[in-house]
Amino acid sequence: MMHPLRKLPRGQLYFDPAQVAIRTAQFAVRPLHGGVAVAQFERSICDLLGSAHAVALPHARVALWLTLRSLDLPPGGEVLTTPVTVPEVISAIELAGLRPRFVDLAEDSAQVDARALAAAINTNTVALLITHLCGTLADMDAVRTAAHRHGLPLIEDAAEAVGRRWCGQAAGTLER
Repeated sequence: MMHPLRKLPRGQLYFDPAQVAIRTAQFAVRPLHGGVAVAQFERSICDLLGSAHAVALPHARVALWLTLRSLDLPPGGEVLTTPVTVPEVISAIELAGLRPRFVDLAEDSAQVDARALAAAINTNTVALLITHLCGTLADMDAVRTAAHRHGLPLIEDAAEAVGRRWCGQAAGTLER
């Protein structure tokens, strides 16, 4: 038993990426234990977000790692993101073989500064990871414009903004 005062390290992932890939493949053909509850949860998320698909995973960091890996990004590429995040997000980026590069926050919104984001894009940039902080959204018109202009995938971390909308579209679904 762990000592009650011992703190867990926050800068590492607590899973084996190979096992996650195996388990994810299993989820595709067989629902999680109890299947009905998970299927209902996924359907509820689809309904809330207006999305056709949702996949329940054990941790957001697992979902982020799988998302990054599924994009088949070149090893060592830079993912532009906010400096205000949890260590697990950075670990997921690094475990995917990528490098995080931080972009300043806008003074008026405490969200990623869309102008600084656009200016930070260079030949090493392979993706944009936008975290919507404290229930508010980044300037997604400007962020999407920058992503499309440079042909970059745009990943949204909307864990702190579930149900929020930008021009009628749910956070977390704004790339489409």
